[in-house]
Amino acid sequence: NQINHIGAGENLENANNYHIKEINGKKVCFYALCENEFSVATNNTPGANPYDPLITFDEILKLKNDSDFLIILFHGGREHYRYPTPNLQKVCRKMVDKGANLVVVQHTHCIGCMEEYKDATIVYGQGNFIFDITNNEYWLTSLILDVKVADKLIVDYIPIMKDQNIIRIANSTEKSSILKDFYYRSN
Repeated sequence: NQINHIGAGENLENANNYHIKEINGKKVCFYALCENEFSVATNNTPGANPYDPLITFDEILKLKNDSDFLIILFHGGREHYRYPTPNLQKVCRKMVDKGANLVVVQHTHCIGCMEEYKDATIVYGQGNFIFDITNNEYWLTSLILDVKVADKLIVDYIPIMKDQNIIRIANSTEKSSILKDFYYRSN
């Protein structure tokens, strides 16, 4: 259907893809990868683009050289844990060192925390968007990242809630509570 996609493909070569889009006169590159788990592509099977410390950082450097901004979606981290492990933080910071302007870690299934590292933003968990597994706060809240392209990437956070089968913007009280906890963890 000619829909741009990243981070998955019919084999390893096809899964290691990216997308560059011009936004406000800037070339923004989107790149996605995941920790090595059951879903990764191989030379002969479809799947997700795997993180490989011997390859990934060279890819990031190459992509940054071809774009003004680089946004990385990284499926990694510990489920239901709001903070990065020391190793995850090292990996994400190395992605920034190689050229990423924004790294969004997605796998924790809860809103985590964020850090400003050098001149980039790393978000360690934005929560779930739509899951019907359980009725606890981890599964009912999430953050949408509103990324503006200017002289640098500007990231704002929009808290959302899941009520039954409805996804909605958090009301002012919910928003205040979610963001207060998010920034507290981040500090």
